[in-house]
Amino acid sequence: MRKRAQALFPPRVSVIIPTYNDSERCVRCLRALAEQEFPRSEFEILVVDNGSDPQLRLPSNLPEDLQVTLVVELSPGSYAARNRGIREARGDILASTDSDCLPSRTWLSTAFAVLNEKAHDVVLAGNISLFPEMAERPTPSELYDLYFGLRQARFVHEYGFGATANLIVPKPVLISCGSFNSDLKSSGDREWGHRVRAAGYRIVYIDALVVRHPARNTLDALLAKVRRKAGGRYDLQSKLSKDHNSSMAAGKRARLARGSLGQLMALRREYGLIPALGVVDLMLRIVVATLSESKRLRCGMQSRRS
Repeated sequence: MRKRAQALFPPRVSVIIPTYNDSERCVRCLRALAEQEFPRSEFEILVVDNGSDPQLRLPSNLPEDLQVTLVVELSPGSYAARNRGIREARGDILASTDSDCLPSRTWLSTAFAVLNEKAHDVVLAGNISLFPEMAERPTPSELYDLYFGLRQARFVHEYGFGATANLIVPKPVLISCGSFNSDLKSSGDREWGHRVRAAGYRIVYIDALVVRHPARNTLDALLAKVRRKAGGRYDLQSKLSKDHNSSMAAGKRARLARGSLGQLMALRREYGLIPALGVVDLMLRIVVATLSESKRLRCGMQSRRS
């Protein structure tokens, strides 16, 4: 464990960032956190290296009063890494994001203000704003991610969970509901969200609570995510109660299909027919990859971490 700076009194907020072979983007995330409007003395940052090769090193030119701790967790998977960060956290509020995310300047101040208004018995799921590398010329993979990727409002309102790329959790809620299931490589946020709701707590979507997330810009990156998510769903079905998967009943699958068609029509209106057809081609490839990964898992293979 390596610490850069520590305030005299415990921070109010602990920001937890798992990272795996993503040093450049993790540094950009740290620089975005250094620009927070929230006082630096009031929050700490726990970067949890999940076995990167080479191991992550903190940049030497971060502000001296930015409280950053680097921790190593070798048990593979982002949820194992998040749990390590939770164990090290000193704050009463735990703020979760990813190493490729860029929190807005008001991220922590907004979270703190909303929790003060709503009391500390709710979990906040914030806006995950996807963006392409080149706004004027997004790749087909980026277009797919922009229209079908991390849709946090839908996760909260329809599926009952918040993605950990932008999740604010009061520590008493975490103590009551327990930490993430570290056996899962994906869908751990869904499983944890269902436990939160079963315990009687609310998960609230806050549109003004923003982190920016780069859209996946290659087919390989997109398919890696698809295979990881397929593994997470399979692990939930085979290792946990099937109650966790009730949100994907037939009726909701039909609504999801109708929503996808609506998103395709919106994409066509904004970008034209050819890009829309490119995204349709990607969707077919994703279906094939999902079926192939499901077959691989049914043959006894392990789910993927990336």
